[in-house]
Order: sequence, then C-alpha cells, then structure tokens
Amino acid sequence: MKPNKKRPFLKYLLVILLAITLLILAGSTIIKYKVAPSEAYVLDKNNLIDDGSFENFNQTAGDCCNKYPDKSRVFASQSVNAFIGQYSLNLTSENQCACISKPIKELDNSQKYLLSFYYLGDNPRVCGWTTEDNKCIPEKRLETTNKWTNYQALLEFTNKSEKSLIHFYADSSGELRTNLYDDLQVRKLVKISSKAKFSESEAYIVKTKVDNKINGEKIGGEENGEAYFLVNGRPNITIRFPYYEIAIIVLIMLVIARILLKKEREEWE
Repeated sequence: MKPNKKRPFLKYLLVILLAITLLILAGSTIIKYKVAPSEAYVLDKNNLIDDGSFENFNQTAGDCCNKYPDKSRVFASQSVNAFIGQYSLNLTSENQCACISKPIKELDNSQKYLLSFYYLGDNPRVCGWTTEDNKCIPEKRLETTNKWTNYQALLEFTNKSEKSLIHFYADSSGELRTNLYDDLQVRKLVKISSKAKFSESEAYIVKTKVDNKINGEKIGGEENGEAYFLVNGRPNITIRFPYYEIAIIVLIMLVIARILLKKEREEWE
C-alpha cells in the first residue's frame, strides 16, 4: 500500500495557517490593549463662579421649599471650618429648605463644563437649576459626612439652556440640619487632540469606553457605552482583559502542538 503523500502536506499547511492566525490575533490583541481616548479636554483656567470659596459671602438664605412661609426657619452664614481659605458656606435649617444660589457666568450651552466643590454635613444637596430646560443639571443628594468630601460632575446643556444657577441646600422637617460647602468651581472644557502631549501636572477630561481600565474617575456623560473620566497627567487606558482572545490563542496553540506531536509520533513509529 502506497503512503498518502498529501496527508503530511495538508498537516503542515494547516499548521502554517494556524500559526499565521495565531500571530495576527496575538498581534492585534497587543496593539489594541492600550488605546487612546476618543475625546480629550483640558480645563480652562477661569472659574466661572464669583467668590466660589465664600470669602466675601453676604447673601441671605432663601427657602427653596416655602410650602409654609410662616414655618420657614433657614439661615446662611460663613463658617471658619473651611476646606480652602478662611471661610466656607454654612447653610442651616430648623424647618424647610435653606438654600443659596451662584450663577455660572457667560454660559455657552454648546460647551461642556466641570462642576466641582467640597461639602460636609447632615444632608448635602446640589441642583444646577437651568432656565428654559426648567430642571436641575445636575441634581444630586449627597451622603452624610463629617469630613470634607469632593463632588465632581460633567455639565452638558441643551440648545434651550440659557442660564444655570448652582443651588446648595440644607433640608429639614423640624430637626436642626447643617451643611457646609466650599471651593465651588465651574470650569469650561477646552478640546485638545487625543494624541496631545499631556503634562503630568495638569488635569484632563477624556472620553473612552466604560469597560476600559483607566487611571481616572468617571464624572458622567455616559452614552453608547462611553463616558467621561477625570485624569491627572497622561491618560493610561487599556481595554478589558482579553479573556476570549487569550482563550482562542491557547486553543490554537494546543491544536498546533497536537498536530506536531502526532506527526512526530507517526514518524517515530
């Protein structure tokens, strides 16, 4: 019986094809493991809030509930317990909702902004009341804390947005409630190239997929599987660990090894 010369040829051809597939898959996985952001921004130097550290605060507290005007017990003052500077804002309510507001200067609804402030107290709350939209952008109830805590959020407006006033609150239904706020900032995002030279001493906002691993904190704007992240220095973004790709690579390696070992065994026999 004559040996089948086609079988060794087909085996080697299969090994070569599998090896090429292995190299392509491994190469593409390595290349795309580290990715660039789809968008990148640097923060403008100007704070669009006047007296955001409340060093010259002289406003009177409003009552943003005002359900029963004769029961309103709301107060606003400076506190020497400050995160930055000498003073912070103290909002205290014995009944209903103590509040003050700070307008964002020169709002351009086509731009994105970063809202940032520090807070502590019984029941901190923030609302960026936006006229024409007639809703809060953003709206957030914050957890009780006795230490200064930072809150950051991306602000994106609609083409109807005209003005935005950042409101702080202290809410009460008859108990004494006090909240402190400090270092209120709203800064515009200035778009830059995602391949720009990033400074290690600068803060940046970048957009990438939410399941990517990144050296930053998500600040919002989540849509179509992507979101915005605040990073310090160069963004370091990697894709999720490629479990499926690794599994396929290992499987191909096992198939190649089995074919070659079987060939060697047949030749030895």
